[in-house]
Amino acid sequence: MTLYFAKKSFPNQRDALSAHEEAIIKGDQDLKEALRSEFVTKLLGIKEDYWLLCDCNERKPIIIICKKSSGVVYLRSRTKTDHTSPCLFAHSGLEISEVNSSIFLPKRRVKTFSLYTQNEVLSVPDGEEETRGPSTLQNVNRLGQILYTLIDDGGLNVFLLDQEPISWRQRLKDQTEKLIKALQKKTIAQKIPLADYFHFVLTEKSLDFAYEKLKDPRRVLNHSWPPRLKPFVLFMTVSPRLTTHEFFTRTQEPIKVDSEIRLPSKWINREKSSPYLVLAALTLDPHNVPYFRDAFALPILSDTQWIPLESSYERSILKMILGAVRTVGADQFKIEKPLFCYSTDAGHPYRPDFIIYSKSDKKLFIEVLGSSDSLYLYHKQLMERVARDNCDVYLSVKAYDLQTEYDSFKERLLNALVEISF
Repeated sequence: MTLYFAKKSFPNQRDALSAHEEAIIKGDQDLKEALRSEFVTKLLGIKEDYWLLCDCNERKPIIIICKKSSGVVYLRSRTKTDHTSPCLFAHSGLEISEVNSSIFLPKRRVKTFSLYTQNEVLSVPDGEEETRGPSTLQNVNRLGQILYTLIDDGGLNVFLLDQEPISWRQRLKDQTEKLIKALQKKTIAQKIPLADYFHFVLTEKSLDFAYEKLKDPRRVLNHSWPPRLKPFVLFMTVSPRLTTHEFFTRTQEPIKVDSEIRLPSKWINREKSSPYLVLAALTLDPHNVPYFRDAFALPILSDTQWIPLESSYERSILKMILGAVRTVGADQFKIEKPLFCYSTDAGHPYRPDFIIYSKSDKKLFIEVLGSSDSLYLYHKQLMERVARDNCDVYLSVKAYDLQTEYDSFKERLLNALVEISF
């Protein structure tokens, strides 16, 4: 398969793609990210005037350059049947890059809260018995979306500094009440409230109750699940530490999870980023034995302050932010940890790591650089281009080198807070 650029107004005028451009389309993962970025920029620049032509057969089928509203650049054939196998375009389109640079999960809010369908089948070797359903990345990502949506709807990611001392018990009570309120009117399916299948306490008693609900929901809750959906119960708990397949309760009891416990980003250090707010899905295997199938873990500021974070670096920076805000004047500012993207008037998404709002209606964006990885920094740079135009002051800090950056960032942060105060 060879591809050519062809001008729409003169389709016989063709230019062959370069070797690295064809390699990107064919999925070569070893190419430098700079080459991929350059190719994406080129596609966006020519998509109104050019097509791609494919020589998988004599008809030379047309491939259209497209961009989704989410920012994904992709190529699609005008008609799939025009292509001949094994051409890449014989069956589907092809995503080239995600230019909205959202490197964290999730990307959108959840509106319905189902997780699993009944027709999922675990692929096992011939002759072996199927024991449990599969755990797909899509399901785990959706579990993260549910957690983010509840936190965002509950307002745990937007906060003012306490003007008066508050006990840890009262803080936990306030946060739990916000999440309970966020659960209201959310449904797994028609007439199945999410709140009926959501627990904040993980004990043997609550696990037994969850098992009864899974085994016989009509008897326990007076409703039945749709045949297409597999019942589940969600447990939310604070975990002081976790491994790949276990999270620990406050009593240090390990809870096993069938699939790998997912985190918001691959750059998060699992060992250093505790404590976590964990959302785990309990369901029944084919023998009606309950087990935790999936879990999603989100770092938080502390075990009593459930301010969501996405790395241990963000925790360090947030502590600096809180100290600086107290120095300049706690009553002057509101702090937000965005969990979903904002959009510019032109529809471009952006999501800074922290936003500080002042009473004078100004905004400070703070970007926490948690890695020197080239792909990570590339995504952050794309985000910065959009974000800078939507705030009054923009700061970034190399949190992975905080020992060197600490004094200079502290000074820049204090100056920025003073600047947006007026």
